[in-house]
Amino acid sequence: MIDPRSLVGEVLDRRYRLAQFLGEGAFGWVYAAEELVGGESVGLCALKLLRPRNDEERASVLGEMRAMAALSRNHLGLVGYGSAGSLEEGFLRGSLYLTMELAEHSLEHRLERPARMTAQEVRTMCGDLADALAYLHSRGAVHRDVKPANLFFASGRWKLGDLGLARPVESSQVTASGMKGTPLYMAPEAFAGRVGPSVDVWSLGVMVQQALTGVLAYQASSVGELAAAVLSREPHLAPNLPAPFDALVRGCLVKDPRRRWTAAQVLEALSGASQQPGTRPVAPPAPPAPRPAPPRVQVAPSSPPSIPAVPQGLTPLGRNAQGLERVRVEGVGTVLVQVPPGRFVMGS
Repeated sequence: MIDPRSLVGEVLDRRYRLAQFLGEGAFGWVYAAEELVGGESVGLCALKLLRPRNDEERASVLGEMRAMAALSRNHLGLVGYGSAGSLEEGFLRGSLYLTMELAEHSLEHRLERPARMTAQEVRTMCGDLADALAYLHSRGAVHRDVKPANLFFASGRWKLGDLGLARPVESSQVTASGMKGTPLYMAPEAFAGRVGPSVDVWSLGVMVQQALTGVLAYQASSVGELAAAVLSREPHLAPNLPAPFDALVRGCLVKDPRRRWTAAQVLEALSGASQQPGTRPVAPPAPPAPRPAPPRVQVAPSSPPSIPAVPQGLTPLGRNAQGLERVRVEGVGTVLVQVPPGRFVMGS
């Protein structure tokens, strides 16, 4: 078994020298690396060394690479994509690597400091994250694993990274194959595998409250207990959050995904729009002009409506007690009753 720290100093693909071990990811390790040209260092980047163990993990790794290549180049709110490749030689043969811009720190590391984030810091963080999510959602993608460990501060702003679970969606909600994400930040519908843009917004709300107060929306001793709490109880909302965060957190943590705020509405709230908790800060479209109700038709028994001549195949049976004409369908036996024109209700 390889100690990831022992790889510091190794040169991969004659292009990247591993300079510092930064941490461990789902399928490999993350390093600060020097980018080499002709053996000379020309800059620093972050490098993920990915070692998938089977075809399923390899497909997931390639999915992250495709997502970063397709999405991050067009928005400053996503960690910048550098390059990707595979290692064909040496003891790391079969491994893949992905390079991206090197961040100063993650939100997870920032929250570990004794000093709590100020309201202005949280406003900036929330705005940068909501902007990135609005972009992803407008491109038909859902991140699915928004959490402090996946939000990085780089080039003077917060950037969303780790697109390993990001997937395209054809509508606002689709069914995913199983539960994906980090339980403490997962929306109620995500525990059932239902994925849409609303799951990312729920995670944003959890993170904003955590950054301001240190309090999570739910806490439990196991994933099972956590899932049961999320599905059966309302989230814990910290009292007395400063504006606009009180309405924002409440809007993001609405359990019904259809009523939950969108990332664009979070941005609108941060811009100064006032809103009641649990509602969306967007004016509803004007209702259509009311149509006049059709006149009600009343039929008096003394003046039953007339019907045209009975077509072939129908046997007239005379009028019923209400004065309505009846016919029998020959060869079937079904009895039909003429119904006067007017309104009726279909369904419940």
